[in-house]
Amino acid sequence: MPAMSEAARTLLAALFTRMSLTAPDLSWATNGWHNPPDDVPCSFPSQVEVGKALWGAGDYWTLRWSGFPNPEFVSAALTDPVIGLSGARVNEKGNDIVVSYLGAQLRLLELNRHMLGSTPAVLEALNAKRERLFAPR
Repeated sequence: MPAMSEAARTLLAALFTRMSLTAPDLSWATNGWHNPPDDVPCSFPSQVEVGKALWGAGDYWTLRWSGFPNPEFVSAALTDPVIGLSGARVNEKGNDIVVSYLGAQLRLLELNRHMLGSTPAVLEALNAKRERLFAPR
């Protein structure tokens, strides 16, 4: 594994500790990395076979994957005001989403984003699930 800076080590640790979360208001979710939610449009049940790749060096790292979760959800988990990494910031650079912490950058690339659906479509599915779960009985 290439050498990484302390800031990158903290940012990557924050990523891995937030791989199974759902926001209390269901505005984002990362809990589909290994078993995509059934009601998220176009999530890929075979994404585990496709794999995920993390590579970089020093302060610059890239995470590539296919399927759920949307990169916007991953960046939301890392920058959430309650459970996010304090000091982490998110920026869009072209078609990519980059989360920065101190001097480190993590580029988030979901390779089939056009097939997964827009973030609003995924949020609509998650909100519908929330309404079903919390509907009065």
